[in-house]
Amino acid sequence: MTFLRDLPLFSGVSQEILDELTPLLMDLRVQAGAILCEQGMIGTRMLLIQTGQVRITVAGDDGEEQVLGFLGPGDPVGEMSVLSGEPMSANAIATVETHLKTIDGETFLDFCDKHPILYRRMLRILAERIRMGNRRMFTPHRGRVGWIFSGLNGTSTVVDGVLEEMARLFAAESKTRPLLVSVSPETEKEDSKSVGLRSHDSNDSTLPCRDMREILSAEIPELKTGFKQEWSGVEDAYEVFVLSHSREKSHDEVTSVLGKCVERLRPDHNYILVNHPQRSLENLLLASLPDDNVVALVDLTQAGCQVNATREEYDAFIPEPHRYPAEGGENHWVIEPKIVKALQSLADSVKTKGAIEVVLVHSTSRPILDYSRVRKIFKDHSVHCFPIADDPKDEAEERLEGRSFSLALGKAPIIAKRRAVRELAHAQVGLALGGGGARGMAHIGVIKTLEEEGIPIDMVAGSSMGGIVAAVYAQGRPGSRLLSDTRFYWANLGNFLFDLLDYDFPRTNLLRGRKIKRIIKSVMEGIAIEECQIPLALACTDLLTGKQVVLEEGNLGDAIIATGALPGIFRPVRWGKHLLVDGAVIDKVPARVLQKKGAKFIISVNVTPENDPHLDASGRKTHIGLRKALYRLPLFRKWAEEPNILQVITRSLEVSGVHQSRSQIDLVDVEIKPRVEQFDFLRFDQFDQIVEAGASAAREAAPAIRELLQNSSQ
Repeated sequence: MTFLRDLPLFSGVSQEILDELTPLLMDLRVQAGAILCEQGMIGTRMLLIQTGQVRITVAGDDGEEQVLGFLGPGDPVGEMSVLSGEPMSANAIATVETHLKTIDGETFLDFCDKHPILYRRMLRILAERIRMGNRRMFTPHRGRVGWIFSGLNGTSTVVDGVLEEMARLFAAESKTRPLLVSVSPETEKEDSKSVGLRSHDSNDSTLPCRDMREILSAEIPELKTGFKQEWSGVEDAYEVFVLSHSREKSHDEVTSVLGKCVERLRPDHNYILVNHPQRSLENLLLASLPDDNVVALVDLTQAGCQVNATREEYDAFIPEPHRYPAEGGENHWVIEPKIVKALQSLADSVKTKGAIEVVLVHSTSRPILDYSRVRKIFKDHSVHCFPIADDPKDEAEERLEGRSFSLALGKAPIIAKRRAVRELAHAQVGLALGGGGARGMAHIGVIKTLEEEGIPIDMVAGSSMGGIVAAVYAQGRPGSRLLSDTRFYWANLGNFLFDLLDYDFPRTNLLRGRKIKRIIKSVMEGIAIEECQIPLALACTDLLTGKQVVLEEGNLGDAIIATGALPGIFRPVRWGKHLLVDGAVIDKVPARVLQKKGAKFIISVNVTPENDPHLDASGRKTHIGLRKALYRLPLFRKWAEEPNILQVITRSLEVSGVHQSRSQIDLVDVEIKPRVEQFDFLRFDQFDQIVEAGASAAREAAPAIRELLQNSSQ
């Protein structure tokens, strides 16, 4: 009865009508993925969501599911088809285990005929949905939750400290005030270091949460016996709610009451971070909605969790170890084999149950050398470092410097922690790098400068040359090392047309690409995309289907060759059922790929010029020597003034890329466009000048990017 009375559909309806309706309602429980309503079918029942969530979708023109919005507790489902007798205009799919009340359609219509006030309520709900649709306000159910699992090897002191730090940083990254929820046995309260209660004033009358104690007590009767609420807050950063319980309360009772509290708190808080140490990971995944986070904290600060790395392990986890040998007397740390085995078991246990975020808590004096191994174990999930400085004075934010991204990140606590929290806040920054041949070397200058300017890069996607640079960076090279490594290899390539001397019999391709493949093999041998230290997506084009294929798993070297396989110049790459060529054929700057991966902010780098002066013979420099003499001959001059076949093919792709970039501009928050039109698509020997062009463009864009990140809110 309480459930019905709180529904918008029955607002203002008399108690007598509710009493008459209650016996007509039936219980229905469905699992995640259950289809409640199907587009095109006539509705035969009306549903009322009691707990859980329902996703509303339609089939797009490309056959892919398009999400219109989400419905939560209190929302009706399928009522419009019942009322109108028309087919359903969308699908309704349970996103988690969902509990509903259901009533037969004809029975409900008869009931509405008897009580017309219900028709009036239905019209108001319909009008509100139309208004929201017109204003494009379809959004996920308000109030996301981060469920914390620390059962692998977490200690309460470390977990509490990590959660407090997460809450502080969440407020800074999302510009919202999160709520921190913890469960504590009342009998152990004095000895417990409960989250937030050690130093915060629980009697602060200015807190937004000051009325919530009474609201929860009134709406959740179980709180009145054996439970105690304690509320506090930390200035403008976050609020804290500790649910204490008597030792007599069973685990199931505590879990049930906690779940009811969280569901009631959702509408009033943008983000809730919940720590209930006794809950299993499987239980947390079942309790979470699709927009929630399940965070597995792995405490590596305890003795025996990390051990000294061997020389073989150093070579395995450092990009190009032959060029960056370990310094004498320097210790590197890897995760102890027993913990690695436990992590693998954890990954196996959640393979089909949902996505989790793994947070590796470690000391700054022991950065995680084998971070890429953990990334590969949790290839379908997120993995973040969370360094804890032995001395708080070492928490100052610094640049990412080092031989690998993970080591650099492990010594830069604030940068690493913010990366982890941005995922919780759904505020990740994605960098999309476009194709452009040698002009794509500008991406290197962009990345290095963004790091120097303190602008985060949480994920990266690329097409063609942009994909190659993205892969080299994502493998684990901080910006400064990215520059030195790429200069070492790519600056020596020279001019494709004259210096590679790598022509093939022109059946499917002009060039064999052996020199480039040797470079890629030496740099990327044995590396998988899923173990890259920065999440990476490489865009390719499938010649068989004409569709885009995004590579996020598999051999990194082969994927780089595929994304850069210029049609007609390099041979297509067989990848399973696909025949792949350059990603720029369909998507020059793959911003949409980052959007699908969850990036909230997208920075794109477009190195395709509107005009290419290199195709105009009148603008070429005077030739010298024998070439100058031959140029006086009309036949030779006519031949020399025409663009070569490589220039024709590459410029054709560029022209198509110009229009593609314009069509996706709405997806991009900031576009960086280096001035590279003066550089030839095929001239890699202009490396330093091209890199500087990218750096200069990034410096110009940095203020706009910082303003975007600082002023944006949830």
